[in-house]
Amino acid sequence: MSTGLRYDFDGFSDEGYTSPRIAADFRLAQNTRLSATAGLFYQAPRITDRAANESNADLGWEELTHFSIGIEHFLSSRWTVVAEGYYRLLDDLIIESDAVTGEAGNSGDGVSYGLDVVLNGTFGRGWRANLAYSYNDTELNDNDGAGDYPSDNNFEHLLSLGVNWEINDRWQVGARWSYNSGRPFDDFVIHDDVLSDLGGPTRYSREFTTNNTVRGSSFNTLDIRVDYRVPLGTFDFVAFLDVLNVTGSTTTDELEFDPASGILYEEEGDVFPFIGLILEKSW
Repeated sequence: MSTGLRYDFDGFSDEGYTSPRIAADFRLAQNTRLSATAGLFYQAPRITDRAANESNADLGWEELTHFSIGIEHFLSSRWTVVAEGYYRLLDDLIIESDAVTGEAGNSGDGVSYGLDVVLNGTFGRGWRANLAYSYNDTELNDNDGAGDYPSDNNFEHLLSLGVNWEINDRWQVGARWSYNSGRPFDDFVIHDDVLSDLGGPTRYSREFTTNNTVRGSSFNTLDIRVDYRVPLGTFDFVAFLDVLNVTGSTTTDELEFDPASGILYEEEGDVFPFIGLILEKSW
């Protein structure tokens, strides 16, 4: 069992918070280990929230209370499975009460819970693989009478498969495929010819009628990375090529609205190649 304290300080408000943490591990059997964690987490108001309105200078910190329990089991010398469930209480969330003036307050709260499962495999000749699944449900409440609603980034289901091959001491290549279920978004109605009374051009408008009641389409991506490592004494010089979204899939479930035509459309996916250099020090 281990315990600890974390101290956070915000220079804008001259406020600091101390948050306790506790963790415990228990070996249930030779090849099975249980773990549990609990703790408090604090988040200072963002600069953009403070600057939106003069009254926001008195915004308080957001608070998260976290509980989790997990299990790790060695299926064999090659396979390991890890599962962890968690539950979080969200308090004093910053909610924008007036979109025109930017005035906000700490009136929001909510709950978040989920499950993460990872299957790891180690094979001969430098091959490794893992399969990961995550489920999450986050429900928020602004306490304005509208009730609970899903958070903006509540994907609910995430699935990924990764493969890594250490060809030799210098070359390494890896790939990861990911699947994301759609995120919630607001339902809406489209109004046509909204500038007719003003004698302007034909334009359409979108009026949102609900809060995160519709779920977008799922999407998937494939990323590939190649590393080349050169030892330089106690340092390692690593050159890499990282190609994100190799297949050019649409990487978002959000629809773009064109006010000139009143049409909703999906943006085409792009391939993002990155070339970089890393200098690593071994201690």
